[in-house]
Amino acid sequence: MQDLSTATLSELVLKLQRPGVDMFEQQLLRGAITQRGVDAARELLNFIAQDAPLVEGLLRDTLKGIRDEPARERIRNELERRIEPNHEPPVRRVCMRLLGTHFPQATHVGARLLDFAASSATETRDMRMDALKATVKFLATATLGSRMVRLLDDADPSIVAEVLNALPAYQPVLEPRDVVGKLHALVSLGSTSEIKYTAIELLGRFGDIDAFERVCLQPLHHERERLAVQIMVGHLLSKPRNVLALAPKTFELLVKQLLEKMGYEGVEEQNKGSCDGGVDVTAWTTEVRVNGPQRVKVVVQCKRYSPSNLVGADVVRKMVDSLRAQGAARGVIITTSAFQPAALEFHRDHQYIELINGQQLQTQLDTYFEGTFRVGELAIKASRST
Repeated sequence: MQDLSTATLSELVLKLQRPGVDMFEQQLLRGAITQRGVDAARELLNFIAQDAPLVEGLLRDTLKGIRDEPARERIRNELERRIEPNHEPPVRRVCMRLLGTHFPQATHVGARLLDFAASSATETRDMRMDALKATVKFLATATLGSRMVRLLDDADPSIVAEVLNALPAYQPVLEPRDVVGKLHALVSLGSTSEIKYTAIELLGRFGDIDAFERVCLQPLHHERERLAVQIMVGHLLSKPRNVLALAPKTFELLVKQLLEKMGYEGVEEQNKGSCDGGVDVTAWTTEVRVNGPQRVKVVVQCKRYSPSNLVGADVVRKMVDSLRAQGAARGVIITTSAFQPAALEFHRDHQYIELINGQQLQTQLDTYFEGTFRVGELAIKASRST
């Protein structure tokens, strides 16, 4: 056999293309190519159009062995140049895949691929699909995820289906509100069956309990639809529930259960509309006093507020009145947000009232419900600001 170290890369590729070349010789030829590193990679790019599958494999093996960052960057630039529409389709496809596999941190390339995926007027369906599939290989960022979500409006069902398959990878970086509306539209606007089923399942990943309620308003005639709803419910139950999405009455029930787990006795919700003085929950606890242990009444007010809606001093003043009216020794105000400075100032002279903000509530929920409920990052940040 010819000394492979002196053969040109073109000669080595031609030898690999010969019919009947055995496995041993293949390994020798591949090794002779990949060990040439950067030089081989740059030259192989010119052979893609001749034999895309063979050259793609050679490029993958060659890139694995290149560790020098400046050299890798030069190769990446060469690959980026060849994904543009002025190059042949096989060349573009191979370079897209190589970029996603070997340069996943180059998310600007992923954004460019999504431009191709969205270009129904200038790109073929196959090229759009290849661009989408290559994009998933890049690191999932909020920017890529948001652009991916916009493709759910595409007129081509195959594009929409591919986006739905890709969305779970972007769940950690996407705001649920940016996705849920699109998914609901796919469920209700006469989408193809598989798209509808997948959208229902994904609502369990991105939505909350209200997503389940909205889906159940749709007619579910087929067994596959009911199975999709079951998968959706499984996703909903497996992730922390958003306390801010609970109805106020349900939030009061959650507080009642929390107090019971904390050891309070005789915990009861109060019926709205009665003379409860704004009290949502009452409970009993035992305090050690000078004359010994004494069972005392505690009244609780629940404020399931958005992060920007801070509890004011008027709520704390009202609690003072509620304590007198209820004959209670202690009061607790629990909120998912935080307290205004005036409320904290008023509280300094009324230490028998306990103020629990969103951050403190989250700590208690984590302790007694093992991560089942989340107050939400925004609520926690608002609490820290006070």
